[in-house]
Amino acid sequence: MGINFQDVKFAYYIPRNKKKTRYQLTDVNLNISAENEFIGIVGHTGSGKSTLVQLMNALNRPTYGSVEVLGHKVTRKNKTLLKPIRQNVGLVFQFPEYQLFEQTSLEDIMFGPKNFGFTKEEAEKNALEAAKIVGLNEELLEKNPFTLSGGEMRKVAISGILASKPKILIFDEPTVGLDPKTKKELMNLLLDLNKMGKTIIIVTHDMEVVSRYCDRVIVLEEGKIALDLPKKELFSKKELLDRYSLDYPVLMKLLQRIKDQYNVDIDVNKFTLEDAYLEIRKVLGKSHG
Repeated sequence: MGINFQDVKFAYYIPRNKKKTRYQLTDVNLNISAENEFIGIVGHTGSGKSTLVQLMNALNRPTYGSVEVLGHKVTRKNKTLLKPIRQNVGLVFQFPEYQLFEQTSLEDIMFGPKNFGFTKEEAEKNALEAAKIVGLNEELLEKNPFTLSGGEMRKVAISGILASKPKILIFDEPTVGLDPKTKKELMNLLLDLNKMGKTIIIVTHDMEVVSRYCDRVIVLEEGKIALDLPKKELFSKKELLDRYSLDYPVLMKLLQRIKDQYNVDIDVNKFTLEDAYLEIRKVLGKSHG
């Protein structure tokens, strides 16, 4: 049981003449498991990425069709309880640190679980556990979040979502505005959460991040799902990347250049520096054998 879309259309506004409706999403059919998926949602600005994920945690409701989230149906007519959905599908917006508002970091992290009905004791316990998971030093919890660094503030914001014990975590452009070191730390954190059994969904323009961390890629184009396939399949077909104007990862470009320039049999579908290094060593070993 996870997230299921059936024949979903969505428009922010329906005019009297329905034929003139401008849909942000059309004909969306999608299934996402609540366990162990790591999904990248990509596409050009305006393709419907943010609209899609806002339907996943019932911030929006489908105009037509149905969305079912962890057994709860979300339709325009069905006034389903939203709290169980929003507790179990945590949505971390772009620049989440801008949404902090409490006097201390601990109080900010506790706000979410308290809002979902956890007792104060339960909320504090969850908050401390979440802070530990994201690597937030305990001494920072009593500080005002606005005195922290940008990376630390983002960890506080993510802790606030984790403290409510969601099954699925959605991140809208999680690496925007981060320096390379903090970006790597954040993405490794999401990878660790995925290894703990949580489904991670990221909306991003960064194909380097997609190639390094995601297992499945959903490509949106003009409000429709153009592709939904395993990462390795997408990156093994350069014509698909070209067709949808998606960036070819730098590491794969390097391996392709080595292959072309030196006419060697090298596997270009490597997504980490370690794997690329081992592949190059293997090829060099053959050439000197």
